[in-house]
Amino acid sequence: MGTTQAAVEEESGVVRSRKPPKTVHTLSENPLLADSTASLSESNEDSLNWSPSINQFRNAAFWTELVETTRSKLVQQFDEQLQQGLSELITKANTESGNLLADSEYMNDKRPAVEKTSSKHLREKVYRRRDSVLTELFRISHIRTVLHIFLAVLFLFSTNTLFNDLLQNDKQVYAYHLDFFRSAFAGFTQVVQCWLMMKIATILIPYLGFMAWFTTRPFPRTPVLFDWLYLTAYISYQIGFILLPLKFITSYHLGAASRAVVVFEQVRMVLKSHAFVRTCIGEGISYLKAPDQHSSRGDTSASQMNYPPIRWHPHFSSYLYFLFAPVLVYRESYPRTQNIRWSYVATNLLLTWGCVLLIYYVLARSFFVEFVNFGSTHEYGFREHILDLTINSLNGGLVMFGVFFASLHSWFNAFAEMLRFGDRLFYKDWWNATTYSGFYRSWNVVVHDWLHSYIYNDIQRLFPRLQRTFVVGTVIILSAVVHEYILSVALGFCYPVLFAFYVILGYPLFCIRASSRPFNVMLWISQFVGWGEMISLYTMEWYARKNCPPVLDSWLNFFVPQSWICRPAVSSV
Repeated sequence: MGTTQAAVEEESGVVRSRKPPKTVHTLSENPLLADSTASLSESNEDSLNWSPSINQFRNAAFWTELVETTRSKLVQQFDEQLQQGLSELITKANTESGNLLADSEYMNDKRPAVEKTSSKHLREKVYRRRDSVLTELFRISHIRTVLHIFLAVLFLFSTNTLFNDLLQNDKQVYAYHLDFFRSAFAGFTQVVQCWLMMKIATILIPYLGFMAWFTTRPFPRTPVLFDWLYLTAYISYQIGFILLPLKFITSYHLGAASRAVVVFEQVRMVLKSHAFVRTCIGEGISYLKAPDQHSSRGDTSASQMNYPPIRWHPHFSSYLYFLFAPVLVYRESYPRTQNIRWSYVATNLLLTWGCVLLIYYVLARSFFVEFVNFGSTHEYGFREHILDLTINSLNGGLVMFGVFFASLHSWFNAFAEMLRFGDRLFYKDWWNATTYSGFYRSWNVVVHDWLHSYIYNDIQRLFPRLQRTFVVGTVIILSAVVHEYILSVALGFCYPVLFAFYVILGYPLFCIRASSRPFNVMLWISQFVGWGEMISLYTMEWYARKNCPPVLDSWLNFFVPQSWICRPAVSSV
């Protein structure tokens, strides 16, 4: 009976005591794990049809592989987003901020001094890698056209001079050019010998003298007789370094260009040696005032002998690099470039030579021709001088551009590239200056840095209550004296035109603080007129001394202006 009923129920498909079988989902059918399975399927092609069971799903190796796959994909996605963001940032920097001239810090080369002082005007030089202003501007096609205009003007000047000499068929023209360069560079072999002697003295004496002072100085922190003896020796060395080359120049009767090379190198080495000694003495005194903060020499007898502990000393290699680098403020290290672009060096040297030719053409075709017979054939009065000044102002402006581009841009950049010197801010945008003070600070940054670091700052340290205008006046006078000294030695006479322009006219204009665009126009006019007037007056004095007999037969004739006295001889009937 029971068996029959069970059979009937089984035939009817109704089984009350049996539960329906559980459905086991595969990994791909589980909606919660579908995404993870897809990721795993992409990384392993062999597992596309793999469907683990519950026991396999619980396997630790499976979880490890799943987490590792997810992590690698997240890292890859993050890396792609990071690379994309950096690329966009670099592109934006190159397009919007690639020009360093747009950076407000590009021409900021000073920072407040670290030392504690009562003066608020002490600032120190900061060096960092940057190109010259014109190098940055020449990357703009419109500005680069200005350089092309200069090359075109140089070509036209050269062509005009060449055709003029050929068509005239006058041998005196060739003789004039040849005699000019022969007389200008007379005694150049002796110049090389003098330069070598000055260079060897500059390399050895300042460095060895400082090391002797620093390593043998007694311990007292205040100046002692030992310091005064070394100071006297240092001053004697600088005086001898100035007098001996002058004796050399007068003994060998060098030409004007040869004398200029000697005196330029003399002044440059004097400034560099003083920068080295002054900077290193400041560093050395800071160690002498705080000996306990530094390690000793490693000799137990050093403290018993009252010698200061020494950790710092200037490296000879740093000093040697400083002597050749286009910089006048001493540092133990400077920012450097990675390689040398010899094509860039050759280009700048060629531009330097082109500027020298342009300057010679302007001087020979305008100033020399105008004043070659000064004092010998006709009277030259105020009326003639005013007429010449209006013409020579433009020529003076060309000479100004040539001197600036040849020396402060091309020459300095060529040597900076050869020495891998990184900071090439040799000048600033002086053409945009709206005050004379801004112009003087921007025209020649190399010399201005030396004057600011070793003259202006030191006067402020010694006399902190001194008025700033007086300190600035002292710096301007010293700069004018050095410039006039260079011209006097090179030309062979003292005619302080540049000194008068610097001090009598320049200093009052320097104190004017008005700043406006019209003042920039006035500054340009004054520079053109000033350069034209200075070159005219120096050329007149040069030919007056050639065409007229000397006023005095003694050395005082060096200081007597012959152009004021020289007059053409009147023949008697």
